[in-house]
Amino acid sequence: MRPGAPATLDVDEAPRSARRSRAEGIDGTSHRRLFGWRREPDVPLHMDSPPRIALVSDRDGDLYRALRATLAAARVEVFDELAGSFDAVRTMAPALLVHGAPVDAEEIGALRVFRGILGGTAIVLAARRDEELAAARHAERLGATLLVAPFTPAGLSAAIAAARRGPDLPSPDAFLDLLRGISDELNNPLLAAGGHLQLAECLLDPARDVDAISRLSTVKAELARIGATIERIGVLARVRSLRHPLPSIDLHALLVEIAAEAEYQRHQELAAALGAALPTIPADRDTLALALRSFLTAGIALAGHHPLDFAIRAETDAVVLEITIPAPMSAALGPDAVFSPYHVARAMRGTPFGLALFLVQAIVHAHGGEAIAERRFGRRGLEQGLERELGVILRLRRDL
Repeated sequence: MRPGAPATLDVDEAPRSARRSRAEGIDGTSHRRLFGWRREPDVPLHMDSPPRIALVSDRDGDLYRALRATLAAARVEVFDELAGSFDAVRTMAPALLVHGAPVDAEEIGALRVFRGILGGTAIVLAARRDEELAAARHAERLGATLLVAPFTPAGLSAAIAAARRGPDLPSPDAFLDLLRGISDELNNPLLAAGGHLQLAECLLDPARDVDAISRLSTVKAELARIGATIERIGVLARVRSLRHPLPSIDLHALLVEIAAEAEYQRHQELAAALGAALPTIPADRDTLALALRSFLTAGIALAGHHPLDFAIRAETDAVVLEITIPAPMSAALGPDAVFSPYHVARAMRGTPFGLALFLVQAIVHAHGGEAIAERRFGRRGLEQGLERELGVILRLRRDL
């Protein structure tokens, strides 16, 4: 077999083998059998169509397993090195190239040439903790995104999103810092405007100025929404400095309390999902409550005319909460963009939940949990046809 030529392996085999590469779907289906080796048009890196991914230098198989858990329908080809398989990878034209560290001078050169030829391919450089400093320098030179072990689905999803975002958009942390600055600037004039509205309302005659009072009440309600948004941004700023270890809280009691609130009371599916007891979890109760409310509010808004699809279960090391976004609403979002403040704001303009899922992910990550999304075929029956739903999943560490 010529160097760099793809070879078909079973999905359970070790990802590395001496001087050979693998071409298969993550589900174990050989694309040599199904598609041959013709070059296909570039595809975007989202789950609406299976993306092509080149995985290079995966020493222990950790990256492969994380990719399998994150992008279940992706088509992956695994190579021992880029320099020796350059033509095969270039012909493949992957949407994403994930390269394990360490990388020697020859591999750095190959990556730089590859970046110059296929500038549209997102590159992720994955490193162990002890390789982080050297890998960070290489990633900066290559314009790649750095991913540091452990290679969890949540971490890989965030790295893929950052790699696709590229240098044109700032990181979520930069976005949050900008929001904090803007909210600080808005807060004082907002309070002043609220005070003037209350004064104006006092000057009106309840009998003669009914219409004007009604309009003022609408304006006050909108100002209250802005105030609530500023308060949520303040919580996000604080959540990055949570002090660990966190106290144990009763997650079941918190969810029951939230389900009893007026906004969620009419959604019987939520109450029905809370029948079984849940283990306690380490968390800051106030910030987690904000995340859970935002999670449910987003689920309700994105469900459209469908009932809220919410599920919760306890696993060995975590409590898993899940909402399902049905088609056709799910078509506007993708697993690698659903937590992005930029994408969601554009796709769902005018909806009431604003930055809800971005906020949820930030809080869950601050608690050491995972927030991921995955595309799957509809579970609601024949009305869905072949359109696919989007599952948004939170994994919260439980007390052990």
